[in-house]
Amino acid sequence: MNLLTHARSLIVHLGRRAACRPANAPGLVTFRLADAVPAERLNAWRRQRDHWRQAHPAPHADSARDDYRRLILTPMQEWLDAGDGECLLRQPWAAAIVEDALLQPAGVPGHLHDWVIQPNHVHVLITPWPGHSLESAAQAWMAATTPRLNGLLQRRGPVWQRDAVDHLPQDPQPLAAWRRHLRTCGPALRSSLRPTPPPALAQAS
Repeated sequence: MNLLTHARSLIVHLGRRAACRPANAPGLVTFRLADAVPAERLNAWRRQRDHWRQAHPAPHADSARDDYRRLILTPMQEWLDAGDGECLLRQPWAAAIVEDALLQPAGVPGHLHDWVIQPNHVHVLITPWPGHSLESAAQAWMAATTPRLNGLLQRRGPVWQRDAVDHLPQDPQPLAAWRRHLRTCGPALRSSLRPTPPPALAQAS
């Protein structure tokens, strides 16, 4: 299995905080635009994921985790990489708003390491503070960016899908390994691993 396949296969939905994640361990969280995955497909995916979890309670053997990755996790990342939806973050001003939120220390419950912004989703490598989760960090960024993006677009409504995804908590990785996974993501619009000059936050055109 190459690094790209391995990285794609590790994403898991964070409907609730995983109790088995070690304290102060780095993790990779992904949040996606509201139209990144069509609603019908997303709802079917959630049902399949929930059914699998009910039928396979933790702890999981390696063979069960491989099955979960193949059936549940890999399809989600492939859908994101397909670039469905408006792909708002392809606009430099929109990507800059997200990057600006990531770089604001206030309200972020953890230590930010690296990030990759892609057309319809964002990957962030972070070590949550004790008592916090990867999901709470993602929710903070989504809440901070929604009014700014909607304001420039002069519209209302959700900008992000309500749930975030993170790598399997059963497979904690050293920081260097998470960074290797980030480097295997698709072409980045903005990334801490390949810095770009921040454009002015001009009005959307």
